[in-house]
Amino acid sequence: SWLIYGKAGFLVCNVGGCCPLMELNARGSAADHRFSLQEEEEEREWCSTIEDSNSSPLSPAAASNELTGDCGNHAFQDPDIQGFRVIVHIDLDCYYAQVETLRHPEYRGMPLAVHQKHLVVTCNYEARKYGVNKIMSVGVAKERCPQLILICGEDLTPYREISYKITELLEEFSPLVERLGFDENFIDITDAVEKRLQQIGSGVVPADFSVSGHVYGNQALNTADGKHVRLALGSKIGAEMRTAICDRIGLT
Repeated sequence: SWLIYGKAGFLVCNVGGCCPLMELNARGSAADHRFSLQEEEEEREWCSTIEDSNSSPLSPAAASNELTGDCGNHAFQDPDIQGFRVIVHIDLDCYYAQVETLRHPEYRGMPLAVHQKHLVVTCNYEARKYGVNKIMSVGVAKERCPQLILICGEDLTPYREISYKITELLEEFSPLVERLGFDENFIDITDAVEKRLQQIGSGVVPADFSVSGHVYGNQALNTADGKHVRLALGSKIGAEMRTAICDRIGLT
C-alpha cells in the first residue's frame, strides 16, 4: 500500500505497487517556531521534485515545503480505482505535555513532564534534552533534570476535552473520522480529494502542480498517474489540517 508520512500525520491508501514516501510539512519553514518547538529529534529532510512518467528517480535534496515540478501540463491516466481511499492519520506530538503547556503558558520553553503514579507518561522536548523519557520513573527523571516541572496527569479530563475539540475540527474536513485514544485520528479524505481533482479538470495536471511536503529517498512521483495525483492533493489537505490544529487549538 502507498504511504505518505509526516511527523504529525500520514496518508495511506490501499493500492499495490511501490511506495512513495512523503513528509507532510505544515505551512511555514523551520524558522516558524510554532512547529519547530515540538519537532521530533532532528531528521534530515529529503525531497524529490515532481517528475513526469519519463523522468528517472531524483537524488534526495533539501527543499521548501512546497515542492513544484518543472513538468509543464501533463495529462494523467485515471484507470479504475475502485477501493482506492486516501486516509490521513493525525498523531499529536507529546500530547499530554502540549495540553499542559496550553493550560500553563508560563511553562512554555521549560522542561516539563506529565506523570501518572510514579512513572513519566510523556515529556516535552526541552525535558528530552536532559535524557528524560516516558516510562521513566519520576525519581530518575528528577535526577537527570532537577529543574523538571512535573505535573500529575491522572485526571484525564483536560486531555479528553482537547481531544474532542481536535476531532470536531477534523470533521470540518471530512465527516469520516475515527478516533484512537486521545491524540490520534484517522480521517478519510477521499471525497475531498476527488472534489479537488475535479477542479483540475480535463485530466491535465497544471505546470504549477505541487506537493505539500517532502518526498523521501529516490522515489519520484508520476504526475501521469491518477493515484499519484490524488496522493499529492491529499498531502495538501493533510498540511491544511495540521495548520488548522496549530492555529486554532495550539497543538502540533
